[in-house]
Amino acid sequence: MVVEAVLADLAAMTGVPALGVARFDLSGIGDVAVTGLRRAGGAAATLDDFWHIGSCGKSITSAMIASVVGAGTLHFTDRLGALLPDGAASRFAPVTLQELLSHRAGLPSNPAWWRLAAYMGLGGDPLAASESMAAALLRRAPDAPPGTRFHYSNIGYGFAGVMASRAAGQSFEDLVRTHVIEPSGMKRAYYGIPPQDGSAPFEHRRLLGSKWRLVRQGARAVDDLPIIRPSGSVTCTLGDFAAYGRWQLDIACGQPNHPVAETHLPVGPPPLAQAEWRYGMGWFVEEDGRRLSHSGSTGGTFAHLLLRRDLGRGLAFVANGFDPGWGLPGAAILQRLEQAV
Repeated sequence: MVVEAVLADLAAMTGVPALGVARFDLSGIGDVAVTGLRRAGGAAATLDDFWHIGSCGKSITSAMIASVVGAGTLHFTDRLGALLPDGAASRFAPVTLQELLSHRAGLPSNPAWWRLAAYMGLGGDPLAASESMAAALLRRAPDAPPGTRFHYSNIGYGFAGVMASRAAGQSFEDLVRTHVIEPSGMKRAYYGIPPQDGSAPFEHRRLLGSKWRLVRQGARAVDDLPIIRPSGSVTCTLGDFAAYGRWQLDIACGQPNHPVAETHLPVGPPPLAQAEWRYGMGWFVEEDGRRLSHSGSTGGTFAHLLLRRDLGRGLAFVANGFDPGWGLPGAAILQRLEQAV
C-alpha cells in the first residue's frame, strides 16, 4: 500500500518511535496504517491507539463556530467586548470573532510562560487558572492594532471558544460534539491528553541530534485549561482523524453554501510580501484555495492534515515524537506526505 511505503520512508527519515498515515477521498477513507512502538522497548502502536493532534484542532474549533454562526446564534463580526464582560474595558474590546480565528487580533501566541509553569507546578482549579490568564491578557496592550497583522495566537482561539460558549449557552465541548464530532463521524474523539498507562503512544522529544526521550505527562496538563483547549487539545484515533478530514474535504469540494466552507477562505492579505500561503480560519490556504492544510504539535507529538480540493483527496498523519531540528513545520516530512496524496 502507498501508506506503508510512506511510513517506511518517514520512519527511516525521522527515527520517530511511532507513525501513522491515513488517506481519504470523496468516496470514503482508504488506506490506514501505523508502524513503530508506543515507546522505545514498549508495545507496538495499533490502529486503535489515541493520538494528540495539536493545532490541527483549530479547524475543529472554527468549524464549530461557523456552524453556530450559520444557525444565527453568533456572527463573525461580533466583538470580544460585547460577549466577554471582562473585556469590555480592554483595548481588545473591538476585536472580532473572525480576527480571533484568523490570528489577526493582536494577541500574543500564548499566556505568559510563568503562568503556565505555575499551574503545571503548583496546580489549582483549571477554570480559575484560565480566568486569571485571560484577565492578565486583556489588561495588556495589543501587539499590533487588531485586524492589521497576522500573528499566530493560540490564546486567540481560547477567547473565540469562550465567545461561542457564552453566545450559545452551552459548554465548548458540547458545542464541538454537536456541530463537528458527531456530523463528521468521529467516534472516540475527546479533549485532553491520550492515556498515560501504556495503552497509547507516549510523547517523545529529541534535541540537537540526541536520542528520543520519553515525555510523561504529569497530573496536570496544559490541555486541562479551558482557555487553551480551543486552540488544539483534541485526542483521537487515526481513523477518527481521517473521518474528520474526509468530512472537511466533502464540504470543501462540493458544499460551497455549508457554513463551514467559510473557514476555508483566506482572511486578509498575505502575511508576508513573498508568502505563498494565506490563512483562513483554522487552515493554511495555498494555490488559490486548492490546497488546505494545518500541522499540530505539543512539543512531543506531530500531526498534519492535508486537503487537496483539486484532486478530491486528503491525508492525515500522526507521530509520537517531535524534533525542533525538523524546522517549522517539518518541511521534509510534509514534502513526503504530499507525494502520497
